[in-house]
Amino acid sequence: MADLNSEVSGLGANSYLSREESDDMIEAFPPKIEDKWSELEEDEKDYLLMEAARRVDEFKDDNGSSWGPPKVSGQALVFPRACDDGIPAEVKTAVMEYVAYRLDGRKVAIKEAQEEGVTSAGIMGQSMGLGPDKTGLPAGARRQLANLTTRYWPKATENRKVDGCDQPFFG
Repeated sequence: MADLNSEVSGLGANSYLSREESDDMIEAFPPKIEDKWSELEEDEKDYLLMEAARRVDEFKDDNGSSWGPPKVSGQALVFPRACDDGIPAEVKTAVMEYVAYRLDGRKVAIKEAQEEGVTSAGIMGQSMGLGPDKTGLPAGARRQLANLTTRYWPKATENRKVDGCDQPFFG
């Protein structure tokens, strides 16, 4: 497995968070998630952080729009973008939401149900789709990334200043 590389705008980056950053951020999650994280070996943590970065990079809006120009040409990961000073907090939080989702074990149970042909479930008259969307991101991570869409995806043909940059629509 490749070594974890969280260099911002790095050509060989494969994670949005260092192990140290993720150790700090996991404290915001329920104790059972924090405990499971602390029990993992370093290479297991690295794997989850790299997997989460891949999932975040696959996220697109409903129209398949891109995030706009990268900060550095040829950077390995989608973020940061041209107008970012670093990795947006929403991206880091989305990574940790994915990690927490995986640590909670829900992915395994949902995947087993989906393999059996179950596509939705209902409780007391309320129905819901099972699991993550087509990118594999749980709802909490998708919400974080959706918060960025107004920064990177303004209304069609609208140009506006975002963080001091002219940010055209990239649809």
